[in-house]
Amino acid sequence: ARCNMMMVNLLTNKVTRLKDSFFTPPTSFIYLTYNLKFLAFEEHQVTLWNLKGEQVGTFEDHSLVTPHSFEDSSSIIHITQAQDIIISLCEDSPEEDEVGGSSSTSAPPSSSIHVSSIMTGRCLARINSRATAVGGGGHITALAYSDETGDIITGDDQGYIHIWSN
Repeated sequence: ARCNMMMVNLLTNKVTRLKDSFFTPPTSFIYLTYNLKFLAFEEHQVTLWNLKGEQVGTFEDHSLVTPHSFEDSSSIIHITQAQDIIISLCEDSPEEDEVGGSSSTSAPPSSSIHVSSIMTGRCLARINSRATAVGGGGHITALAYSDETGDIITGDDQGYIHIWSN
């Protein structure tokens, strides 16, 4: 369902209604305090919006893996402290699935960890989680990032924790 967008400034209680702007309510969003923008998450897509209610960005090669809860994608997404990079678990394209050799239709789609610029939407790096995993190699169910060390930490459905170091 589409609706008029309304934003409330919690400090001043000022309400901004964008009558001409139609906005599909996302399942979740992340407010980027430093950039005065927000990321909206709807199904597999991530979009970047300004506070005027205008979509100002999309992400290339970026189709989020649907988390188990379907309501919240926060376990597969991380925003760096500087709010310039989004690290997320994305579905591989069908061509990438074929390269990986997964021909079973009952298996979940293979996935990659994508590192993307929030402001440009450009994919800066991609980690093929199945090709490089040591041990378990199960499907990733959680993702975190250490701003201090630059490590990406993932957990999989087999109980393994993987640390992807720079």
